[in-house]
Amino acid sequence: LVDPEKDDALQLLLAFGPAFAREKRFWKSFVYSFLLGGVMGGMALLFFNGFNLLFDFWTGYSDYEDKLEAGTLEPYTGDWWWLGVTTLGGFVIGLVRLHPSMPEKVDGLFREVRDLHVDPAESPLIFLVSCLSLGIGASVGPEAAMGNMGGALGTLLGEMRDQSDRRKAISAFAGMAGAMGALFPSPVLSALLIHELSVTSRPGDPRFNAAVTTPLAS
Repeated sequence: LVDPEKDDALQLLLAFGPAFAREKRFWKSFVYSFLLGGVMGGMALLFFNGFNLLFDFWTGYSDYEDKLEAGTLEPYTGDWWWLGVTTLGGFVIGLVRLHPSMPEKVDGLFREVRDLHVDPAESPLIFLVSCLSLGIGASVGPEAAMGNMGGALGTLLGEMRDQSDRRKAISAFAGMAGAMGALFPSPVLSALLIHELSVTSRPGDPRFNAAVTTPLAS
């Protein structure tokens, strides 16, 4: 008989489980995650360029230097009709929120990351409302919309493949990480953020902990 305390290979097997890279489902998840990250990269370009173009259109600040100067303007130095633009924008956003698919209360990034589930039917309108809000100058962060869209695509992919709840959660996790990767200089930070905020950060999962900590160290 083999003494588990003296067999290094057995110790590694007990700690990290079997070599899951040999399983077919691992490579399927790898390919789907790769494609999901590419799609979310395109969605991030659409999102950020969309509200930047809208903001540039009505303010007239088309380059970075102009925007820096605009950020230091003294009170009452803007154009008077800007009030009309922001008011009209708020009215349009209010009309969008009347759509039946728009939830009365959005769960928010922290709850979506905690649950690792996003309703795909709600996500496009949340994406649109966030883009319009930023485009008219509202002081809101883009991370909620991006995380929502990534989680929705991941959840939708899991539902289309008729996966188990656990696999759907992993797919939503990958979508959120892919979306948030557009906000950070290093994609590893996105994986760390989602990991820390979600249930995957609970103790007892050494494989995932190793998968997160080793790329960060490298």
